Amino acid sequence: MFRRDAQRGVLPKKEVSDWNDMLLIERRPLRRTEITLFIAVMLVAAFLRMGNPGITEFEGYEATLSQLARDVATGEDFTLVGTQSSDGFPNSPVSVYLLTLPYALDNNPVLAHLFVGLMNLLALALIWKFARRYYGRVAAFVAGLAFAVSPWAVIYSRTVGAQNLLVPFVVATVFTGTLGFLEPQPKRPAQWLHIPLLALTVQVHLSAISLIPLSLLIVWLGRENINRAFWIGLALMVLLALPFAIGFIDSETSLSDVFDMEGDSEFSFEAAEMAWHTVVGTNIHSLAGLDANSQYRDSLPPFTYEEFIIWMIFAAGLVGWWIWRNRRERPFLIMILIAWALLPVLTFTLEWTEPEPHYFIPMMPAVYILIAAGITQFYRRPLIFRDVWQQFASYVILIFLFVAGAQAWSVWALYQFLDDHYAPRGFGTPLHYLLDVRDELDRAERVVVYVDGTIPASVVEQAVWSFLLDDVQVTDVSEFEPPAEVGTYALVTPSVATPPPDADMVIDLRPGEGSYHIWSIADD
Repeated sequence: MFRRDAQRGVLPKKEVSDWNDMLLIERRPLRRTEITLFIAVMLVAAFLRMGNPGITEFEGYEATLSQLARDVATGEDFTLVGTQSSDGFPNSPVSVYLLTLPYALDNNPVLAHLFVGLMNLLALALIWKFARRYYGRVAAFVAGLAFAVSPWAVIYSRTVGAQNLLVPFVVATVFTGTLGFLEPQPKRPAQWLHIPLLALTVQVHLSAISLIPLSLLIVWLGRENINRAFWIGLALMVLLALPFAIGFIDSETSLSDVFDMEGDSEFSFEAAEMAWHTVVGTNIHSLAGLDANSQYRDSLPPFTYEEFIIWMIFAAGLVGWWIWRNRRERPFLIMILIAWALLPVLTFTLEWTEPEPHYFIPMMPAVYILIAAGITQFYRRPLIFRDVWQQFASYVILIFLFVAGAQAWSVWALYQFLDDHYAPRGFGTPLHYLLDVRDELDRAERVVVYVDGTIPASVVEQAVWSFLLDDVQVTDVSEFEPPAEVGTYALVTPSVATPPPDADMVIDLRPGEGSYHIWSIADD
């Protein structure tokens, strides 16, 4: 085996215990073909995530998170907690601090959305690096492209949200763990960074709590390599967690608000179902809402949707075969990857909190790396039927490329569809419509926004326009008055079913979604 590995340019781990797996490391330099493929995959990912950035949701949660980030960026406020979670307790402010970067440049949500896209491009680069280091160049291409075109990975890269910043931190946390604890020559900086990165990742979004047992497993497996850098990292972790700890205590939130302390948790397969949809890329038609999702699916070619399931079943078979074939060769790394993929599901199977689909973002890189490792086994030098195996591997790659193209097509087509079709209880008003309205109010010294306070949508509209407009008053439409002073504008939102007559300007949204009505007094 060592001779074969040397021919591949791969160095085995030092000969220690029999089961301490020889963590193979790719040593070959980058070739021009590999660089070209990496650039191509990055361009595909950038196009899907950052193309037409105005076609994205910007509703109450996005506006609230953006408001907190802008306040920090401009020095108006400094928060020690983030947005409120769906269960009512405060989140960490780490995601707020990250989003201060785009909002320090301009008060434009488009920049924030592009920043989220860039963070996920960084995640793609880390996935590529991880897969290449431990499974070679073909695995890097497969894992990278799988993440680049994964429909839900794209969807979670196109909206401002704490969970949408997770993936680069998740991959960096695991990668520093393998570099710092499991490699033949552990990297001291990686061991120093691992625990602090874990603290940051869990604070970016609580769904990353599943990484805590994974990190404990990594540290236990590499316990013989622990040095002083690890203990320095522990001290730094405490410092990183301190601001949120202070803010959490000041919020007077009890742990029972976070965890189910009354023993009412129930075992459910809902987490597994959500994880399946997240990884496979199915159920993206739900963004089109109940009324239009069938119309979206009918607009696609017949080969661009259901094949995702067939692909994942096939890929699962490859992974199972690969795990069995390598069960004695790399037990440590296989153990880490499987735990990485399964722990998010296990964490939320016992419903101590209501699971949401985005809770399973952290598992996506692990699944795609496992699939890539399974496919690349066919490119290794088999003892018999070498040509047959490698020919089969070529067919597998062709199938993978076909499905990757279908996924990219389906998710891009989804956004074009959502830009033109109203999706009640699905995708909200695309951001560029809201920015068109804001542009018409640029000359306003004061804006009064009128909503229908009797419907839930008015809460969302209040949060959105409180952020988008600098000097705004939001009130109920029952108190509507045309502007009486030059420079004052009245804006009636689509939540008002019957807006007052004689508006100076009407800005239509998607068919069936309604319109914004604007009243003003022109300057003399």
